[in-house]
Amino acid sequence: MERRKWLIVAVWAAAVGLASLYIARSLHIDSDLRLFLPEPETPEERILLEELKDGPATRVLLVALSGLPPAQLAAASDRMAGRLRHDARFARVENGTLESGLELQELMLRYRYLLSPRVGGCACDAESLRRELEARLIELGSPAGAIAQDLLLRDPSGELEAILDSWLPAAEPRLTDGAWFSADGQEALLMLQTVAAGFDADRQRIAIEAVQRAVQEADPADTLRLSMTGPGVFTVLLEQSVRRDVTLLGAFAGLGSVVFLLLVLRSLRHVCLGVLTLATTGLVAMLGVALAYPSVHGITLAFGFTLLGVAMDYPVHLMLHIEKHMAPAETLRDVWPTLRLSIVTTSIAYIALAVTGFTGLAQLGVFTVCGLVATGLLIRFALPRLISNELARPPPRWLGQVDRLPRFTALPAITLAAAAAVLLWSPRPLWNNELSGLTPVPQVLQDLDLRLRNELGAPDLRYLLAIRATNEEAALQRDESLRAEFDHLVSDHVIGSYESPSRLLPSMRKQRDTQLSLPEPDQLREDLDQALLGGPFRDDVFAAFLLDVEASRTLKPLTPADLKGTPLADRLAPVLLTRDKEAVALVTLTDVKDAARLAAWAEAAGSDVLLLDLKATAEGLVERYRNHALLALGFALLIIVIVMLAHLSWRAVFAVVLPVLATLAATVAIFNLAGVTLTLFHIVSVLLVGGLSFDYGLFFSRSEATLGHRLRTQYSVMVCWVSTAGAFALLMLSVMPVLRAIGSTVVLGVSLGFGLAFLARGIDSGDNPVHEQ
Repeated sequence: MERRKWLIVAVWAAAVGLASLYIARSLHIDSDLRLFLPEPETPEERILLEELKDGPATRVLLVALSGLPPAQLAAASDRMAGRLRHDARFARVENGTLESGLELQELMLRYRYLLSPRVGGCACDAESLRRELEARLIELGSPAGAIAQDLLLRDPSGELEAILDSWLPAAEPRLTDGAWFSADGQEALLMLQTVAAGFDADRQRIAIEAVQRAVQEADPADTLRLSMTGPGVFTVLLEQSVRRDVTLLGAFAGLGSVVFLLLVLRSLRHVCLGVLTLATTGLVAMLGVALAYPSVHGITLAFGFTLLGVAMDYPVHLMLHIEKHMAPAETLRDVWPTLRLSIVTTSIAYIALAVTGFTGLAQLGVFTVCGLVATGLLIRFALPRLISNELARPPPRWLGQVDRLPRFTALPAITLAAAAAVLLWSPRPLWNNELSGLTPVPQVLQDLDLRLRNELGAPDLRYLLAIRATNEEAALQRDESLRAEFDHLVSDHVIGSYESPSRLLPSMRKQRDTQLSLPEPDQLREDLDQALLGGPFRDDVFAAFLLDVEASRTLKPLTPADLKGTPLADRLAPVLLTRDKEAVALVTLTDVKDAARLAAWAEAAGSDVLLLDLKATAEGLVERYRNHALLALGFALLIIVIVMLAHLSWRAVFAVVLPVLATLAATVAIFNLAGVTLTLFHIVSVLLVGGLSFDYGLFFSRSEATLGHRLRTQYSVMVCWVSTAGAFALLMLSVMPVLRAIGSTVVLGVSLGFGLAFLARGIDSGDNPVHEQ
C-alpha cells in the first residue's frame, strides 16, 4: 500500500512538472500598471487612459551623453542621432541638428508648401527669396554642404527647413557645435520619441537596447557615459523588478515552506504532498486566469503565489489533526465542515474582488478563487487517500501552557472601539490616490528625469489640452483657430510652450487656402529673377523649384490617412485620436506656470476644449473605483455572514465576526497612526487578512470533544499563522512599494487576527458558543 501511495505521488509530481513547463513557456506576463486602473466613465477619464496608453509624453526617452570634451560629445550625438533616425523603432530623434533632406521621404518634399508654417505657404516674394538664397550660401560652406546643394536647387526658399524648425521644441536647450547641451555644457542631450507606447515593456526594451548600441557605435573607445530616462525606461525597470521579485521571492517562499513543513510534519512524503497540493493549486490558478485574460500581470503572480502559499493552511489543518486511532477519512469528516466554510467564505470575498472593475484586481480574484477551489477539491477527494497515520504525533508539550492563558473575550470589542475612535478623529488622510507610489523607480532616476525634462522642454506629464470634434478635419480646424490664443498663453507666461497636431498636419481647409496663396507661375518667375540679380546663382538652375510650386497648387490636400506608414504618422497618431463619432486633438504643454489661469482660459474657450489635469483625473478615477471596491467587499461580507448563519448559530457567527472586524479596523488604524496612507493594494491585503482571520476564528471557536482535540486545533492554527507571516514577510524585502505594502499589511494583520481570535477562544464544548447546526 505504501509503495502504491509513493507511486501515485511520483506520477502526480511528474504531471505537475510537465504542466509547469508548458504554462511557463506559454504564459505572457504583463507589467503594465494600467491594468490596475478601472474602465473610464467620463470623457476626461477616457482621454487620460488613452494618454497613458499611447500619449506622446509616455513615448519620450530623454538621453544625456557625457565623459568627452564638448566637441567630441557633439560629434557623437550627431552620429548617434543619424543612426537612430534610420531605425524604424523611433518616430522622432532630435538633438539640435535638423534632419537632412535626403533622409526625408518624397512625400514630405512634395507637400512642403502645403505643410509650411509660413503665411502663404512659401517665402516666394523677391525679398524673401533673396534672404533665403543668402542663407543657403552659408549652408553650402558647412560640413553638410553637399546635402544642402542638392536640396537648394529644389527648395531655395527653405520651406522644408522651416517645417522641421517648427517641429523643434519651442524652448530649445543650449546649442553647442550644432548639438543640444545641458546648461553647464557637460552633457550632450537628445530627445527621442518611440513608435511603441511607453507602457509596452517588450518594445521599449528593444528601443532602449537600440539606443545603447547606437552609443557604442558612436564611441568605439567606450568612453561615453549614457544616462537615459523616461516612461519607457521606468516601464522596463518595473518589468525587471517584477520578474526578479517573482523569481527570487517565489523561490525563497517555496524553500521556506518546505523547510518549515519538514520541521513541523517530520515526514518527507507528507511534505511532498503539501508541496504538490500547492503546486497543483498554482497551476490551476494560472490556467484559470490565462483562460480569462490574454496576459497575467506580474503583481498578480507575485501576490497570487504568496497568497496560494496560504492555501497550504488547509492541508496542514488536515494533517495536524490526524490521530493514531483515526483513519484520515475520519479526520477529514471532523475538520471538513470548518475547512469547507473557510474556503467558501474566502472565495466569496475574492469573487467580489473579481467584479470591482479593475483588470489587475479581477485577475487576482480569478487566480485566487481558482486556487482555493482546487485546494478544496484536493483535500476532499485526494489527500485522505494518500496520507497515513504515521504522521500522527501529539502536540508540543508547551502548548498546554499556552492553552492555560486566560481568555479576554471583551478584547475584540475594545479593540474595535479604539480603532474606530482613531480613524474617526485622526487628522491624517486615510487613502492615497496617487499612482506615483506604485513605481519602483529610484529617487535618483526620478531626479534625473525631472532635470532632463526641464532642460529639453519635454512635454508636461500632468497637464494636457483636449480639443473634441466630430472628425479629424474639424479637430484640426479648431486647433488652428486656437493657435493665436495658445501664443497669448505663452507670451503671458501661463505656459512655457505648446505642441499641437495642426503644427504637424494643417487641416485640409488650411492647405487649400495655402494653395490659393501660392504665386502664379509668371509672378514667381519674376520674383525669382529679381532675387538672383547680383548673386552667384544662374537663373536656369531652379526649374525644379518652379515646377514644384506650380504642382503644389493642384495637389490633393494631405489627410492623416495619407500619412500611413510614414514617420509623420507615428508622431501624429498619439495626438490626434479617433473614436466612434468623435475625434480628439491633444495639445501638449510644457512648463505650466499658472494652472489656475490656464483652467480659467480653458473653461472660457468652450465646451469642446478640456484642460486635463492627468494627476487629478487619475486620482479621482482611483478614488471612485476604490469606493466601488469597498462597496463590493461590504456586500461580500454580508453574504459571508449569511452563509455562516446557514451553518452556525448566530452566537457562533458573532464570536467569529467580531474579532475579524476588530482586526481589520486595528490594522487600518495602526497604519494611519504610523502615517501610512492606504492604496488599492492595501485593500487587497486587508481582504486577505480578513479571510485568514475568519479561518482563525472558525477553528478557535470549534466545539472540541477533548483537550487533545483542542490542542491539535490550536497547534494547526499557530503553524498556519507562522507560515503565513513568514511568507508575507518575504514581500517586505521587495524593491516594489506595492509588494512591500502588501507584505507589511498582511504580517501586521494576521498577527492581530491570530492574537484576537486566540484570546477570544472557547475553552471546551460546554462553554463554546460555536457549533454546527
